[in-house]
Amino acid sequence: MRLRRNTLLVLSCIFACSLTCASSAYASEQLNKVKAVFLFKFFDYVSWPDNETETDTLCTYGHHPFGQDLHYIAKMRQAKKTEVIALSSLSEIDKCQILYIDNPKDQKELSKVDIKETLVVSSSRAAINYGGVISMEEQFGRVQLYINLKTARDKKLNISSRLLEISEVMR
Repeated sequence: MRLRRNTLLVLSCIFACSLTCASSAYASEQLNKVKAVFLFKFFDYVSWPDNETETDTLCTYGHHPFGQDLHYIAKMRQAKKTEVIALSSLSEIDKCQILYIDNPKDQKELSKVDIKETLVVSSSRAAINYGGVISMEEQFGRVQLYINLKTARDKKLNISSRLLEISEVMR
């Protein structure tokens, strides 16, 4: 279990380090791989009120930049089985522990849905206005995390201090 976590961490570091000498398109692709790894690391640093499930569930809604990377990483995880689900409607959000939404138009739809205990992650801080908890934005060739702590607490999500330390916390 620890070996897999360390492997994922090493992979994310390798991707991050390779960005300094990469072309713009390649750099963007590598940043997306780092974001994909972060999505799975959130399972280790966020606690849900009812976390007795045998399977972690990561959902996506709409287009996302990860291709097959999410399925590949899910297979690598040994700590817990992880299911990756592409939602066709936000009304299915109850299936998800983590929901990733990339498109700003899709993010606006969050305000129409009752999101209880789902960690909503996006690529833009704008989603925080609609119920998102974590934003992963690209800044200066790196991934910067923004966390809306109030929204997390409202959803009864407990975010580890280790994750908060590397993020910009919005209260």
